[in-house]
Amino acid sequence: MIRTFKKLWQPLFVITIVFVARFFVPISYLTEVIIFSIFIMSCNFLLGYGGLLSFGQPLYLGVGAYATACYLFYFGQNPLIGLLMGLIVGTIFALGIGVIIIKLRSDYFALTNAAMNVVGFFLVYDLFSNITGGMDGIWFLTKMNPVFGIDFTNTYHFFIFAEIVLLIILLLTQYIMNSMFGTICLACISNEKKVRFLGYSVFKTKLLSFIFSSVLASLAGSLYAIYFGYVCPSMMGQEKAGEVVATTILGGVGTLFGPIIGAAIIIGAKDIISNIIQNWEVFVGALLVIVVLKADEGIVGLVNDYIKKQKVI
Repeated sequence: MIRTFKKLWQPLFVITIVFVARFFVPISYLTEVIIFSIFIMSCNFLLGYGGLLSFGQPLYLGVGAYATACYLFYFGQNPLIGLLMGLIVGTIFALGIGVIIIKLRSDYFALTNAAMNVVGFFLVYDLFSNITGGMDGIWFLTKMNPVFGIDFTNTYHFFIFAEIVLLIILLLTQYIMNSMFGTICLACISNEKKVRFLGYSVFKTKLLSFIFSSVLASLAGSLYAIYFGYVCPSMMGQEKAGEVVATTILGGVGTLFGPIIGAAIIIGAKDIISNIIQNWEVFVGALLVIVVLKADEGIVGLVNDYIKKQKVI
C-alpha cells in the first residue's frame, strides 16, 4: 500500500496543482497547457527513452487531429469515439511508418521525420483538400453531442476531462519509465551490442517506444480537435517541430514532469510576453540557453539540483 502511494503521489500532486490553479489563471490556458504537455511527452519519451530526435512530431499530432475531425464532421457526433478513432489511426500509422524508419541513424531519422511532416502538410493542404478543407480546415464544434453527461463544448467540462486524461498518461508513462521496458530503452541508448547480447531486440524496443511516442502525439491531436472544434494544416507546420523539441529540452529530457513545466512556460510566453514584445521567441531562446548551460535535465534538473544542495546544507 505504501509503495503504491509513493508511486502515485507525484502525478496526483501535479494534477491537484493544475486543478487548484483554475482559481488563479484562466481555464483556457490550463487546458491548452494540458494538451500541449501530452504532445511534448511524445517527443520527451522518444528522445529521452528512445534516443531518437524527431522533427516530425507535428505529423503524428495532425494524424490524430484529422482522424478525429473527419469522424466528427462526416460520420458521427460522439467525441469519445472520435478520440478513439484518433488513437487507432495514430497507432496504425505509427506502426506502418516505424517499421520503415526505425532502423535509421538518429540524424537520418530526424531528417526523414521532418521530410514526412512536410509531405503530410502538403497532403492535407492540397492533395486531399476536398476532404480536409485545405487551408480553411474543418469546423465541427456544433456537431458534437454530450456523452455521459460531459458536454465537450463546455470549457469546464472539457478541462476536467483533459485532467483525467493527463493523469492517466502520467501514471502510464511513469509505469513504463520504471518498468523493465524503460530500463531496456535506456540500455539501448547507451550500448546496443550489450542489449543484443542479453537477448533483447533493439529493433522491437525502439519500435515500441516510437509507437508509444506517436500515439501520445495523436492523442494530443485528438484532444486539440475536440477542444477547438476545428483543425487546419497550420498545426502541422514545420516551425512547430522546432518548438516541440525546444520545449522538451527546456522542461527536461527524459523526465516525467518536464513536459508540463515546459508547456506552461511556452504557452505563457505566447499569451503574456507576446503582448509586450512581438518576438516572444527571443525570451524563450534566451531562457533555453541559460537552462541548458546550467543543467542537463532542463528546469526539472535545476530544481532537483537545488533540492539536493538544500539537503546537504
